Amino acid sequence: MPLVSVVIATRNRADLLREAIDSVFAQQGTGELFDLEVIVVDDASSDHTPNVVARYGAARNIRLNENRGLSGARNAGIEASTGKYVAFSDDDDLCLPEKLRLHVAALERDPSVGVAYGQYYINQKVGRPILVPEVRHAPSGWVLGAMLTGEWHFSMCNVLVRRDAFGKAGYFDETATYVEDRDMLFRLAFHVPFVFVPGPVFVYRPAIGGLGGIDGAKRAAALRPVLEKVLAMLPETEESVRIKEIVWAQFGLQLAPHMARNGDLEEAYASILRGLRAQPAWTKNRLARKAIASFSRALGVKSREPIEMLGRFCKEIVTSTQDGEDRGTVRAILADVWREGAIGIGMSPRRAPGIVGYAAVRAASLDPIRAASRDLLKALAKSVLLHHRTFRQH
Repeated sequence: MPLVSVVIATRNRADLLREAIDSVFAQQGTGELFDLEVIVVDDASSDHTPNVVARYGAARNIRLNENRGLSGARNAGIEASTGKYVAFSDDDDLCLPEKLRLHVAALERDPSVGVAYGQYYINQKVGRPILVPEVRHAPSGWVLGAMLTGEWHFSMCNVLVRRDAFGKAGYFDETATYVEDRDMLFRLAFHVPFVFVPGPVFVYRPAIGGLGGIDGAKRAAALRPVLEKVLAMLPETEESVRIKEIVWAQFGLQLAPHMARNGDLEEAYASILRGLRAQPAWTKNRLARKAIASFSRALGVKSREPIEMLGRFCKEIVTSTQDGEDRGTVRAILADVWREGAIGIGMSPRRAPGIVGYAAVRAASLDPIRAASRDLLKALAKSVLLHHRTFRQH
């Protein structure tokens, strides 16, 4: 039977760690289809993590004396592992029982494949968990192009890697803070084929602190050199030129909301427009929709002339849509612009309630259902209250 090494990197999350380790030991097929080696790498925790790990006699414990970060902890685990296959589980996530059974079978069937990956649930603060990726958007084979230009739904926790693949791609880059997963998966996808195995294999539970704490602006800044590195690996072809154009367009969409919140509205505006023009059928792209909504709210807060800017933004959005694009979808996006803009306007104490109301009416005229929002009602109420107080003072 093949041996599977599961590396669990942890730092100061003793309470979450118990569940993560239990979920690995609960894998179906252990001892029948594969043998299991569990390696817990304690990245210099200062809490009672060592006591938690000591309860699992079957797990190997590696304690680092100095904090090396998530990449360093995972590298220590890979170096200590002996399995034919290597999997990863973070201390705030849960492996589902079928993960290794499904992925080991896929890699055993085809020795030419270097990585098996599946679907996973993303827990949300409100509502049900989201299952990603959609089966129709999950490629197999040489997936780097799709990985670079599509929506990002990969994680080191939803893959099983053939050990030989690390010999080609290398280990984790310990300087790639915040984006170590992308950097590693890009390099793996360049060197070996992937195979998608339908079915959820783990639950991502966003947690505060620990090894994987993420700040959006810092993530974007860290991502640029990683993208530059992987794009430099591509051959000089027309397809590569198109991939690079889409990659930088998407990067601009990702960075634009952060620039807008920092007050750099014109550069954020230009980045979004470049992104929309480079993306085919962008109205179906979640990243583009999210960037538009975030930027619209920032416009409401930061712009001196929010109504004029929101109107100008809507015209550019209409211009950027392709012939045959669903008009209802475009109207819904424009409603989002005015709704988020109205909320942003209401967040500024200097705005008159009539401006908030105007933007809210524009949103409702385009799509009454999408315009209905608690945040918008709060913005209207806050604006009226502040205006009333100001009037009384004068």
